[in-house]
Amino acid sequence: MAVNFPKLPDFERPPVVEVVLSLQFEALPKLQVQHIGQLWDRFKTDFPVVETKPPLDPVLEMFDRKPARPMVQFSVGEMPMFPRVWFVSGTGSEIIQVQSDRIIHNWRKTGTSPEYPRYDRIREDFKKSLKKVTDFLRDNALGELRPNQCEVSYINHVPISDSGAADHGEPHRLLKIFNKDFGIPFLPTPEAVNFSTRYLLQHADINSGKPFGRLYVDLKPAYSENQTSIFVINLTVRSAPSRNDIESAMECYDIGRKYIVCTFDAMTEDGMHKVWGKMNER
Repeated sequence: MAVNFPKLPDFERPPVVEVVLSLQFEALPKLQVQHIGQLWDRFKTDFPVVETKPPLDPVLEMFDRKPARPMVQFSVGEMPMFPRVWFVSGTGSEIIQVQSDRIIHNWRKTGTSPEYPRYDRIREDFKKSLKKVTDFLRDNALGELRPNQCEVSYINHVPISDSGAADHGEPHRLLKIFNKDFGIPFLPTPEAVNFSTRYLLQHADINSGKPFGRLYVDLKPAYSENQTSIFVINLTVRSAPSRNDIESAMECYDIGRKYIVCTFDAMTEDGMHKVWGKMNER
């Protein structure tokens, strides 16, 4: 897969607080709840904590341009819902999430692990985790992973004081797409601004030029744990692998990451790049 991206920007102090790599695959009917404990045996040295969460619904990007039909789900009372299980690292900064049709790797910034380890390391760790899972499935005759959707997300927290904004109503100090001169004469500056957009991804070198995924960009006002005013910028790419295998999925993550990083660089103000310590592009 070849896409003519600009050079990837690099920042000394990126505002990213979480990176998520998610692999969705065809459900494994032979995988039962009791197997999760056996799988954890292969992870517990680095992920000693286990938490149980509700499962995530399957998500697939559709490109037929027809109005989305509501998904109707039926459940049988005697059949318990397969949970989503978190394997959490000792520092709490790394999470492996497992359910019957999805494996997710999260890195998140914590007080004990504040340094962003960079995408290449997160990617490599996720690939190793997928290898452990595929080996476990093979050793126990539980089926094989057949990926059908890949997702990569970057969540960024930007204190409004870093942007020079007075409050949540001045996103133009952060994002270039807002016009600072726009205003309604009889209204004050907005109290807060939310922004959401999506882009259809297609390229001649991928999927014969047909759409293969979407990029989602969201901006919302929020407050940090210490009640500091921040902007949260979430960029997500969801796409389908060209083949139902892990290597094709890794290609999806690499392309999604490039779309996210280059879009973040293009959308944000040059003044913010100085705050984040933008270095020579790679």
